Amino acid sequence: MSEETSKSARTPGISTGPASKRPGRVLQPVSAEVFEKRRNRRNLLIAGAAFAGVAIAWFSYDLYTAPAEARKSMDAGLRKMAVGGYVEATKEFDRTIRRQPGLTEAYFLRGKAYAGLLDWGKAMADLTIAVSREPDNAKYRIARGEVYLQNRDLPRAIEDYTRAVEIHPGSATGFTQRGIAWRLSGNVERSLEDLTRAIKIEPSSDCYYERGATYQAAGNHAKAIEDFNLSIEFRPTQPHLYYARALSRRAIGDLAGARADHQKGRELDRR
Repeated sequence: MSEETSKSARTPGISTGPASKRPGRVLQPVSAEVFEKRRNRRNLLIAGAAFAGVAIAWFSYDLYTAPAEARKSMDAGLRKMAVGGYVEATKEFDRTIRRQPGLTEAYFLRGKAYAGLLDWGKAMADLTIAVSREPDNAKYRIARGEVYLQNRDLPRAIEDYTRAVEIHPGSATGFTQRGIAWRLSGNVERSLEDLTRAIKIEPSSDCYYERGATYQAAGNHAKAIEDFNLSIEFRPTQPHLYYARALSRRAIGDLAGARADHQKGRELDRR
């Protein structure tokens, strides 16, 4: 084999004829247009990779900061609710949910804020999300039960309260609220049972007032007055307690006592 033939055989991309067992790839000339397309494609791939890197970095940062930002806006919403700023509270909870949509407590709190605004439809929507995510959360059940109660959907209110006290038998609020629902349903006996149970768990002005209201509805004004007296001992500056006792005092013929209670209620209302 000549030296020229030997060099050709060793040169990639040059065929040595029929005797060659491994023919090489023949190089083809590339036009400027094709070259430009290839260069653009490569640049796009590089740019895409860079963008993906930035996006991943931002997403990782957002995952890191979202819980902290969500907590900050939720705390701000709680502060707004504490002073009756329910509109601003809903906006803060909106921010919380956008930051951390899996935070069920934020839906619960926004539902409570909507209830404070008497927007029962939105309150029910948020509280139902909370209950659907955590069906064994007594607090969420009681909150939704209150919305049902306000809308006089008494069977569903009782259902939520019943589940709440099954989950948390020590919930005085659960028994109190169910006692109210039973009274509004006309079931005085069950109302008194629940309200007495609530008083045994945690005596409060609300428990005594609601049981007094049930006794009053049943026509047992002596018992009603006893409970209103106890309720007033807990919260002597609440005008509605005096108005309630005035009704029962008038019913038993104690007109002087009724007038005194009515006057006291009016004085407190003017404050």
